[in-house]
Amino acid sequence: MSVRTNVQLCYYSNMLTLEQKALIRTLRGRGYTYAEICDDLGVIIPKGSLSYICKNVILPDGYTEKLHIKNSEHMARIQQLARIKNREILESRIRAIESRAEKIVQKKLTDDAQKICLAILYAGEGSKHGSYRGLSLGSSDATILKLYMGLLEAVYGKTRDGFRARVQYRADQDLASLQEYWSRELSIPMENFYKSSPDKRTIGRQTKKDSYKGVCVVSCKGADIQLELASIARRYSQEIWGVSSFG
Repeated sequence: MSVRTNVQLCYYSNMLTLEQKALIRTLRGRGYTYAEICDDLGVIIPKGSLSYICKNVILPDGYTEKLHIKNSEHMARIQQLARIKNREILESRIRAIESRAEKIVQKKLTDDAQKICLAILYAGEGSKHGSYRGLSLGSSDATILKLYMGLLEAVYGKTRDGFRARVQYRADQDLASLQEYWSRELSIPMENFYKSSPDKRTIGRQTKKDSYKGVCVVSCKGADIQLELASIARRYSQEIWGVSSFG
């Protein structure tokens, strides 16, 4: 310990009365932590000063365990406060993002812009012309399918009764209840659902997520639309690549 540190400790120590020092040593001998001593005296004393005053004080049995418990409790409180604060920060970020998104979607898109959206969506999720003649897109996410169907209705005039659906599901799932779910979500009549068989690879394996409703594949006529969407996606990709930093 440096001379300067010793002077500082003695300085803080000399600001206390002999009675206060004696009380501090007594409380320390009873197993009080430095924070508890400050609370009991109603003053703020630097830890270094308390350590100086309590030098050679014998701590009671069990003090180490008590300190460990208090430190664990303190850490738990800090972690809880951090979780609350982080949740508040996240919720604030989400609100800001939702606000920006709302402003974007309120802008009316032209038919061509909607076609580009549909082409990009179909390029990522839809069946290609070489394997399927017509429009077919599958997803376990109802939001994706609603976007797909809504865009087809908006720019190509497709109607709900023109869509057909097939559910790909696991062996331990009930097909009828899954069809009812997708029929309700997508407003596709039950009679427009094809029969299907469970994935044999899942036999004997339990579905872990109750929220999983299988993959619903929505299809309709439109081989020319399929080719047009592929062409739009390909050309738009080339256009974007040409103006990007990668081009």
